[in-house]
Amino acid sequence: SSAVPEVLTGQAAVDFILADLDTAIANLSSLAAGQGAEATFRASKEAAKYLKAKVLLNKFVYLGQGSADAADMSQVISLVDEIAAQGYGLESINYFQIFREAADSETIWSLKSGVGNRIFNGLHYNSTTLGGGGWNGFSTLAEYYDLFEGDANNNRVDNTVTQGDVDYYLDGQEDRRGGVPLEGAPYTGDPETTDSDGYEIGSNVGFGFLINQQYDLDGTPLQDRAGAPLTFKRDFVDGAGAPSLINNDETTGIRLMKYGPRYGEFRGHEVVFRYADAHLMKAEAMWRSGGDPTAMVNDLRVLRGADPLGSVGAQELIDERGRELYAETWRRNDLIRFDQYLRAWDFKPSGEVGNEARLLFPIPDQQLLANPNLVQNPGY
Repeated sequence: SSAVPEVLTGQAAVDFILADLDTAIANLSSLAAGQGAEATFRASKEAAKYLKAKVLLNKFVYLGQGSADAADMSQVISLVDEIAAQGYGLESINYFQIFREAADSETIWSLKSGVGNRIFNGLHYNSTTLGGGGWNGFSTLAEYYDLFEGDANNNRVDNTVTQGDVDYYLDGQEDRRGGVPLEGAPYTGDPETTDSDGYEIGSNVGFGFLINQQYDLDGTPLQDRAGAPLTFKRDFVDGAGAPSLINNDETTGIRLMKYGPRYGEFRGHEVVFRYADAHLMKAEAMWRSGGDPTAMVNDLRVLRGADPLGSVGAQELIDERGRELYAETWRRNDLIRFDQYLRAWDFKPSGEVGNEARLLFPIPDQQLLANPNLVQNPGY
């Protein structure tokens, strides 16, 4: 058809999306938990319910309302309960095992990826002997790292000593913060791994947040390209030691690694919809309805090796979502919903603090030209 598409906004847009999801829920097949990556590549009734719960949780933001509607929050809780009825739940296995391709009870929907999708962009050039090297790029801010329990300047793990399938953490950090191995893990013949002189190739690269000294497979401290110790630092500073994102050296910034090279996880899939998110969505819906989500949040924290909280309010909820769901694409959405996206943080230009235009993305020029009914969002 040559007709120009109608542009829906506000209530009409939300109603259209919810009706579309209701149709999907009615017609999609159900998928019980624990089916493995291949099964979760397909859209399912549970994936549609998760997405509907996500829309309802954010609905008051989309409509410009000051608070969530109690009926919407009740639906969020019911939808998460319906997902749980299909066997989905919080995993008790090591946190980073959830992101491997083996079956688990948390993955609701995932995307298939291929060997062309690189997992090394956040790594230093000398972090691994795997072909392709690193880009030495993506890092996180120290204030985000400090949301987690553990030593502020170390994040060590001895992956030659295990307690079941769980690596032995040395600095008291919670599981989700991951750790930097002191050396590679011995090669055991695991078909997901590759032998390198008796070590699992890539097992010297940690999971989670990589800070301080990095090590080679044999335990030798790695060096940067100039021959100095490869120690990732908390703070971004320039050559004069002043806070800056410009003129940094190779070691500034805490690196982030959720899908590591040890098992080649990113060759196969990326988790998009996860039950732990749904669990926290339900906890938030309880809180927005006047209930107490503390027990629900602590159920998750205990499984992740973190201390229980005495009480849970807005800040505790947004922080817990940050700890559980980092690098899973939800942070911006969460910050907007908790009215924190426009606040100041390290390196945000002062002129951007409070700039409401940033609550929306710009519409690409190509789409504006293709549909004259579209109007560019304010501020762009």
